[in-house]
Amino acid sequence: MGFLSPLLLLGLVAASLPLLIHLIGKQRAQRVPFAALDFLLRHDRRLRRRLRLRQLLLLALRVALLVAVALMLARPYAEVPSTLPSTGSTPIAAAIIIDDTASMAGRLPGGTLLDEARRRALTLVDQLPPGSLAVVVRATASAEPHLRLDGDRRTLRRAIQRIPQTARAAHLDDALLRARRLLAGATAARHLFVFTDLAKTSLPRTPPRPGRSKRVHLHAIDVAPAAGLSNRAIVALSAHSSSAPGHRSMQLRARVCRFGGRAAPDAPTLVEPLSLTIDGKLTARGSLRVPSSGCAEKTFDHAFARPGVHRAVVALSPDALPLDDHRHLQLEVAGELRVLLVNGDPSPLRHADELFYLRAALETAVSGQQRIVARVLTPAELSRARFTTFDVVVLANVADLSSQTAAALDGFVRGGGGLLITVGSNTRAARYARRLSQLLPQQLRSPISPSPSAGAGQLRLGRVDTEHPLFSGAGAVGLAEARFSRVFRLRPSTRPGRRVLLRYDDGSPLLVEARYGAGRTMLLTTTIDRDWSDLAIRPGYLPLVQGLARYLAGAADQRIPRSLLVGARAQLTFPQGMRRLRVAEPGGVERSWDRGEADAEGRVSFVTEGSGFFRVTALDANGEAHLRPRDSFAVNTDPSESDTRKGQLGTGGPAAAGSGGGGALRRVPLWHGLGALLLLLLFGESLLTRRG
Repeated sequence: MGFLSPLLLLGLVAASLPLLIHLIGKQRAQRVPFAALDFLLRHDRRLRRRLRLRQLLLLALRVALLVAVALMLARPYAEVPSTLPSTGSTPIAAAIIIDDTASMAGRLPGGTLLDEARRRALTLVDQLPPGSLAVVVRATASAEPHLRLDGDRRTLRRAIQRIPQTARAAHLDDALLRARRLLAGATAARHLFVFTDLAKTSLPRTPPRPGRSKRVHLHAIDVAPAAGLSNRAIVALSAHSSSAPGHRSMQLRARVCRFGGRAAPDAPTLVEPLSLTIDGKLTARGSLRVPSSGCAEKTFDHAFARPGVHRAVVALSPDALPLDDHRHLQLEVAGELRVLLVNGDPSPLRHADELFYLRAALETAVSGQQRIVARVLTPAELSRARFTTFDVVVLANVADLSSQTAAALDGFVRGGGGLLITVGSNTRAARYARRLSQLLPQQLRSPISPSPSAGAGQLRLGRVDTEHPLFSGAGAVGLAEARFSRVFRLRPSTRPGRRVLLRYDDGSPLLVEARYGAGRTMLLTTTIDRDWSDLAIRPGYLPLVQGLARYLAGAADQRIPRSLLVGARAQLTFPQGMRRLRVAEPGGVERSWDRGEADAEGRVSFVTEGSGFFRVTALDANGEAHLRPRDSFAVNTDPSESDTRKGQLGTGGPAAAGSGGGGALRRVPLWHGLGALLLLLLFGESLLTRRG
């Protein structure tokens, strides 16, 4: 035990004053016999004894009162072993970092790891030396511009108590950097206190610089069990085509891992029960043998009754870390791919028709591939067409479009549709520049017939962009021998996102792609039939046009990944004709945006919080809601947060000095108890005095 103000113990001398007064008052006076009083005193000896006892008690209470006052002013304390590092008695500048990542949701007998971190941080605030300044920093907060050092203990306690549990992943590098910046201007000794579970996946990826670490004391306070939290988790869920019988069969693969705990080398392999839910209905149960500190994979085969977007959830029975006991996946089961072909040069002779080869190639069934259904219209018939009922539109040698049709086509592509433009004898560069300037990946110049070169007089296929998904496998197989007798040249362009996929052997573009809004548009600078080339009779023609259709149809799906991690930024694009977007989050929170809040491309974005399915709805001008299943998406916890194995914070550098807190002592103030005792003594003294 010690005293913060030991000189005030001199006040104990005052405790002798009641005793001196009592002894002085006890001096006997001269006795004068008086018969009447003598008679009364002989009958009241019991009363005399009670009065004497009361006076002695009153004397003891008054002595104890003065002793308690002196001790309380000297501020006594006791030192007890503590899990927190010692802060000394001189004022310090402290940054308190609270790890609020997903792994801190792990359960302990008295709450979660984050609850334990809050409790210990509150204790630390209470035992900071008088005059100290401190600030509370969240590990998952990327920026907190309002933070500053503060000496108000109540403000610090409120900041700690209000830290929420998140499902995010975060490395402590950023939090440590922000904490050091907040401490940079402090003149007192600087201390960094990190309350964490020491999961190695969230620890700094690079050790602190020794030059800086010498000026800041780093203390890592481990709030998790010594061996780490025992955890099993579903770390991945994916969908694949299946060879199982049944129409639209898919195979779902779930990867389950076990982490943490005291795993002995001969620890048994556990059988983990799993369940599969499709569109909210339990469809399958199974089990999986997962080795200690290892992983295993479970497959489910499921035949979907209908095409379209479906939501799958694979779940484990709950354990100490419930956030990763389930995984969500949004997948699309292929139905028919709908393609609108606009015939700019129809002919009564089938083989002379502009779309004869293209339509035959698109509608050829390919095993294991999505069926393509094509509808043919002429430019004059486009006024009654609804582009939104198709996945891809092909303009084949179309001379011109009305302004209304061009505007509708523009909205279709901006909303996520795919567009392929092929040229021919009816194509006029000026008209396309006027009507379709935004939809052309690159502006047309004029058609040319190559001059005879090397005796051939025709162009051949040149460089292929093999990094593009269309040609990333075997490249442009079956197209190498194609000949091109007439082609359109293109004007120079600096359009962002433009990409040349195929070139002629003279280096000029053959196939160009560009992103427009949420969709994609492509331009083929020769005819799609045999008028200007023999591309249509080459072996690679069928896989080329089918690949183009599927790639352009997938543009809407690629606007946003079907599965994001918690904390990632999701981006949505306003569909054509819609005035409001609404997103329903798993926890019941709803976000909404008006079209005026979108950027120039009609896009809005937000940071995802919580795991589950995010459902998107669009409202039209009349307020009617339209579900957008292809815009909806799934969000999952980062699998790195499932790994609860421990690491070390700041090892190998001076910043590690003071970490841990083993063997440290904590001062427990005793003067609060003395204050309560003082009140009791005052109450007792007043009670005895009143009765006297």
